[in-house]
Amino acid sequence: EDIYIHGFNNPHGPLAAADLMGLAELLADFDYLYNAYKQTQYIAPVLLRQMVAEGKLGKRSGEGFLGWTG
Repeated sequence: EDIYIHGFNNPHGPLAAADLMGLAELLADFDYLYNAYKQTQYIAPVLLRQMVAEGKLGKRSGEGFLGWTG
């Protein structure tokens, strides 16, 4: 059964959405925001940085927060 994010009518949860977007792209966005605003809320999570370094890039690589097949 699909899970909807309240208010956005999105059929994916936040981690599935991150995998679909691409974890390297998400990391680049965090880094851009932190460099632009220097606010701690924009520091990328250590786990995200670690996953990208390990080549776990989301749906594109077949592995991310979720396992992707096909």
